[in-house]
Amino acid sequence: MNIGTIQGTWLIVANGTISDDALLTSLVQNSHFIVCADGGARHLRRVGISPDFLVGDMDSIQRDILDENIAGHVKLRSYPSRKDNSDTELAVDLAIEQGASRIVLTGVTGTRMDHTLANIFLLKRILSMGIPACIVDDHNEIYMLFHDMPVIGMGSNHDMPASDTGSNHDMPASNMGSN
Repeated sequence: MNIGTIQGTWLIVANGTISDDALLTSLVQNSHFIVCADGGARHLRRVGISPDFLVGDMDSIQRDILDENIAGHVKLRSYPSRKDNSDTELAVDLAIEQGASRIVLTGVTGTRMDHTLANIFLLKRILSMGIPACIVDDHNEIYMLFHDMPVIGMGSNHDMPASDTGSNHDMPASNMGSN
């Protein structure tokens, strides 16, 4: 399925921990496209939002949520359960393939440390393709920066890299931590 190049901020919602519904709603409002990685659709359902895409092997999504998304004409990209990539990686691949200019991942942290670490390392792959990316959860904003990348203010719209204090706005990443 190639729907053409559709740039903008792509929000990837995975099946990890998301308990702050106001944060999730804010992330949605500041995104152009939403991709649920399999069971991540449960989070959007909780706040009454449908994704643009649903990606994965559909092993962790509840059947009624899957049926609702199909009936709502959400674009579905289904994969076999035996595959080389996680559902989150497949969602990121879709966003990259479609021309995402920025990727925000949520629901990619939680109780599975192996998944959390894999998703943090996924930031490097995304960034190596020249696409800014971050992970946002209830307590953290995680960025991977190249040494010469500027850190751009984010504020409360979860747009892209910034520090909590704003003290590093537009400062090259190589200067961070040298205070």
